[in-house]
Amino acid sequence: MFHYSHNAQRIVAWFHNNNRSLTSTTGARGVIKIKGKPKKLQDWQVYQHLTYESQWKTEINKGWDECQKAWMEAHPDEKMKMTRFEYMNTFIKEKYENETTEMKDKVIAHQITMEVESLLTGPDEQNLQRQE
Repeated sequence: MFHYSHNAQRIVAWFHNNNRSLTSTTGARGVIKIKGKPKKLQDWQVYQHLTYESQWKTEINKGWDECQKAWMEAHPDEKMKMTRFEYMNTFIKEKYENETTEMKDKVIAHQITMEVESLLTGPDEQNLQRQE
């Protein structure tokens, strides 16, 4: 019988532990379904849901292009640290803060509607609907 050195045994054990499946050897891995109460969206996120496509998308795209151009002129050798996603969220938050109380009331009403819908249908069903 062949005997491995101490280091060789450690290497063999490491490969055994790190290259095998965490499930049975059948190779089938199931999807973990986690059920829980969906998180309530923040007010500005609901505002984005209501107004992004109809009101802010083109303005955000223009602003993002201008922001990128200004960054490239000021920092030609550096990669821009801000992403479009961060820019859009900052933009939407600012617009929401300056909205009228009437619009903020609509946002809260829509937020409640979204919460009720998510409780009735559940997140799994909503995700399946979005994937179809």
